[in-house]
Amino acid sequence: MLAACRGHEPAAWRKQRDLSVLTYYLVETLLRNPGTLTLEQAYDECVSTVQAYFEQLNHMRRTAGKPPVSGHRPYMV
Repeated sequence: MLAACRGHEPAAWRKQRDLSVLTYYLVETLLRNPGTLTLEQAYDECVSTVQAYFEQLNHMRRTAGKPPVSGHRPYMV
């Protein structure tokens, strides 16, 4: 099972408010890899893209004088 975060953490929506961060990057991963993809491969890709999203978001927030948001990391059971 792949989850956006652990049970005690809130999952985040993208700033575009279209999808959650994990859902967006999971869909992007599946679209970029039209062949067979294991859950582990999808998880690894989502970990790196979700992390990059929060790094970029927080860079933009700091540049705008806003405090950073706490990101989260996908979790696989």
